[in-house]
Amino acid sequence: MRRPPTGGPDGQRQPESAVRDRLVRDWSVAMATSVFVPVPHEEIERRIAELVDALVGVLRAEPFVPDAAARTGGDLVRAGFSGQTSLSRTLDLLADSLPDLAGPTSPETDARVHAVLGCLVTGYVQATRELVFEQQEGVKRALLRAKEQAERDLWLSEARFREVFGTSAVGVAVTDLDGGFVEVNRSLKEIVGYTGAELTDRRLADLFHPDDAGALTEIYRRLRDGKSERVREQWRLLRKDGDTVWSYLAVCLLRDAEEEPAYLVTMVEDITDLHLLQRELRKQALHDALTGLPNRQALVPGLERMVAGSDGITVLQLDVDGLGVVNEGLGHGVGDEVLRRVARQLGALFPADRAALVARLGGDQFVVAVDHSAGRPDVAALVGRINEELAEPVYHGEHGVAASVSVGVVQRETRGASAGELLRAADNTLRRVKGQGKRQWGLFDPERDARDRACSALAAGMSGAWENGEIRVDHQPVVSLRADGEVLAVEAVLRWEHPDVGEVSHERCLAMAESVGLGPPIAKWLLREAGEQARAWGELAPAVGVALDVHQATDPDLVGEVRGVLAEFGLAPERLRLGFPTSVLREENDDAWDNLRVLTGLGVRTYAHGFGLGAVDLACVEELPQPVVEFTPELGARVARRPDSALARITVDAVSVLGGLGVTVIAGGVESAEDADWWRSAGADGAWGAHFAARGLPQGVDAR
Repeated sequence: MRRPPTGGPDGQRQPESAVRDRLVRDWSVAMATSVFVPVPHEEIERRIAELVDALVGVLRAEPFVPDAAARTGGDLVRAGFSGQTSLSRTLDLLADSLPDLAGPTSPETDARVHAVLGCLVTGYVQATRELVFEQQEGVKRALLRAKEQAERDLWLSEARFREVFGTSAVGVAVTDLDGGFVEVNRSLKEIVGYTGAELTDRRLADLFHPDDAGALTEIYRRLRDGKSERVREQWRLLRKDGDTVWSYLAVCLLRDAEEEPAYLVTMVEDITDLHLLQRELRKQALHDALTGLPNRQALVPGLERMVAGSDGITVLQLDVDGLGVVNEGLGHGVGDEVLRRVARQLGALFPADRAALVARLGGDQFVVAVDHSAGRPDVAALVGRINEELAEPVYHGEHGVAASVSVGVVQRETRGASAGELLRAADNTLRRVKGQGKRQWGLFDPERDARDRACSALAAGMSGAWENGEIRVDHQPVVSLRADGEVLAVEAVLRWEHPDVGEVSHERCLAMAESVGLGPPIAKWLLREAGEQARAWGELAPAVGVALDVHQATDPDLVGEVRGVLAEFGLAPERLRLGFPTSVLREENDDAWDNLRVLTGLGVRTYAHGFGLGAVDLACVEELPQPVVEFTPELGARVARRPDSALARITVDAVSVLGGLGVTVIAGGVESAEDADWWRSAGADGAWGAHFAARGLPQGVDAR
């Protein structure tokens, strides 16, 4: 429905003011040419501008209340813009321009536009119906006056009635109390497709839709019996050719001079086109445009119904593996076809008539929900069937493209469950599963979920904690294992004194900061704090350092930031010590290696941290400008648990090889005196960890 944003000569998206002005201009012209309104064109543009601003206000309002757009639809009719093509031309223009006025492009923006257009149509129909009802009341009054007027006014009243009766766009039928046609106007004959002669041989009930006939017959009976005076409701009629006519029926009883029931007047407004349009707009608002599957707006209430109607439910959230590779390599058209194929296969495997629901969440994710009315499904078999069906390649030109999915599964009783909680649990499980690789699946783990939620809640509050000073910079010494505890350097680390959780470690702080987008600012803050502390301590510490994370190590601005810290605090370059992650060095990341070499050239002390025993890690050593490596704390923990293991022997050999190459070896995460002795005997040059931690380092920087 949404066209690409209108661009100017340079291809740039037009400003919203230009889009609004164009919409006001085009809409005004459309209304002026669809119906005659006796006001100047400037006045028409002013009224249309007010309607445009009202609709944009509804689209951007938070919370979003689309029903307010119904008033705009009514205002359109009340302003006189109610010609035969006024509504269709209005919808064409609004569908074209409103998405560009609704804010950033997203599935939620499109859903809002669909909802606003649907409510506008509802308001337009309601106002049109009220206008028609006013005409109907005029017809009724004309009928009554024709009955009651004196003989001298009879001809004039009859003429007026005939004019309204014959020219009204609303179908009108006068019937006797048994439903036989007394008189019908031209509009009714056009609506039902019968001639006047054909209607003479029929009764009004013959036009009722079979599914509505019983209820309508009862309504007319109540009118004949005087239990109702008038009825205004939406019902279905049947045309001569068998097509259904959606209509608003207004029925009233006419009485004779003795106030006895004499005739029934039925007025028929054909709303078939508007009914179909509303149904289509509702479908677009609740279905994914690409696959035709229900979208999130339809999924949630559908899932709630399944929860309410079943004792158990299985929810699978699926992520299509490698879709980005397909989009990048073969184009988004092929990627879209992959998504459509996944949707078709899921629909075939889980048809709606088998107590299943399939929906697309957006992007490359789908949801399948199966209730347990036919028993608890075998999850492994379900996932296997899905991937088996998707594994057959489909050729796009010379490229055979297959698909697979990773799946997070929630399987539980429905008691106490909600759609929102089921989807959250499935999403959390899927994220965990995707970390294990492609084409994986996993079941929801309540205990792990509780831990993950607690961690997420902790991370979500990190910004406030940093602002409030709960997160501070601590310092841990790097101690020589060869000179009786001489401090080789001091490393700046993060510490979060959480009021409920207690102390949060440096590594956990960095991981959580990265997850909530605080990684870069906290890394810069830590670097600056290290520089400030180095100036404060002077010669008490040989150097103050920071172990850079991956993003900071590859940041093209890193050298400039380090220069700025050195200049701000008047530090000699060798007073700063920066560690580069071995993971980015082994990947031969050009940005990281450039930063490492430039900073080393400036005189900054550098080293590789997170070092392991892999061949690629060892190969990096020969390229280091300063031969200093720091073994990962995880390696130290494993060696400490099993000092006689093969891993320990390999570590000793690696330290020996590195020492032979003139490389300074630092052990990370040393927790005890026994660990320190082991690393000393293995030949390591220095170490850091809880065993050496000394709070209050500014005084003497003593870690022994």
